[in-house]
Amino acid sequence: MSNHGNARCASACVFALVGILLMACVLRSAAVALRSENLRIDRDSYLAIAQNLVNGNGFCSVPGQPTAFRPPLYPLLVAGCLCLGGVSIVGVVQIVLGTGTVWLTWLLARQCRLSQQTGLIAAALVAVDPLLIEYSTQAMTETLFTFLVALLLVLALRTGHTDRKNQNSVLLGTVFGLTALCRPTIW
Repeated sequence: MSNHGNARCASACVFALVGILLMACVLRSAAVALRSENLRIDRDSYLAIAQNLVNGNGFCSVPGQPTAFRPPLYPLLVAGCLCLGGVSIVGVVQIVLGTGTVWLTWLLARQCRLSQQTGLIAAALVAVDPLLIEYSTQAMTETLFTFLVALLLVLALRTGHTDRKNQNSVLLGTVFGLTALCRPTIW
C-alpha cells in the first residue's frame, strides 16, 4: 500500500475511533440522564460514607461508627463530587470514566499489536456493553474500577518499552495502589 493509502487508512481509523468515543459518551450520557435516580440509590453505602466525609464525620456510613468495610477510593471520589455540585457530578465523572475505558481498550489492543480494525472492534464492544453503560448510572465502584484496570494494563505494557522505566514503574505502582484502594480484589 502506498504512503497515501496508509495515511487514508490512518485517518479513517482516527475518524472511526472518535465516532466510537462519541457513541460511548452519548450512550452513557443518555443512560445517566434517563436513570439519574439510580445515582441517589445507596446500595453499598458509598453515598453515606461520602456525605459523612463532606460533613466532617469521618469515614463512616453512620456518624460516630467508623467503618473499614468499604475501600476508601470511591467514597473519596464521590465526596469530591458532592463538594463540586452534588450527585449529578458523580454521573458526569462516571460518563468520563466509562468513555475513557473505551479509549484505553483501543489503546490496549494497539499495544498488544492487534490491527487497527481489531482495536476499533474491541473499543466498540466496550462502548456498547450494556452492563458497563448501566453501571455508569449507579454510585458503585464498577465504572472507576474498570477504568483503573484498563489503565493499569496499558501502563503495564508500556513500562517495558520506554526509556523512562523508573517513572513508568512509579506510575504503574501508583495506579495499582489506587486500583487496590478502589476494590481490593485486584490483589
